[in-house]
Amino acid sequence: MSIADEDRMLVVDRYGVKPDGWRVVLDEGLGTCRYHEFANDPLQRKNLFETVVRAPLDAVPTAARERVVASVEELHAALREWSDTMPLDVEDVIRSARDLETEANQAERQRLAELGYVAGWDDYRGEELRARVLELRGESAPEGGGE
Repeated sequence: MSIADEDRMLVVDRYGVKPDGWRVVLDEGLGTCRYHEFANDPLQRKNLFETVVRAPLDAVPTAARERVVASVEELHAALREWSDTMPLDVEDVIRSARDLETEANQAERQRLAELGYVAGWDDYRGEELRARVLELRGESAPEGGGE
């Protein structure tokens, strides 16, 4: 799921749209989350969520972290508000062929990174987020992945 305006963009796993999933993204560091500011990064190469929000506290100036977190939270609130107007719950959306292809490509890039061929690839952790959210809710994943 993503939301953007003329200055910035936020991309999160669908389980990260809901408040309980968002808490897991923030508190436990699970899930894929990308945040880009177009003025300084028009090609979206620097994920500020990883380099600022998830960075160790002493690695980023407090003011910079607070600014990025506030911007991310603002976009997340807007994404949630939009999602709440949809007739189908975000967690009930079926993954498309493109989603499955993207996940396969990410898995392949991760495998290549482990072999030392590519570096700097964000790990895909969407299934970990989904499993943790369902665990916190006291639910189990449906057979066949539930997607």
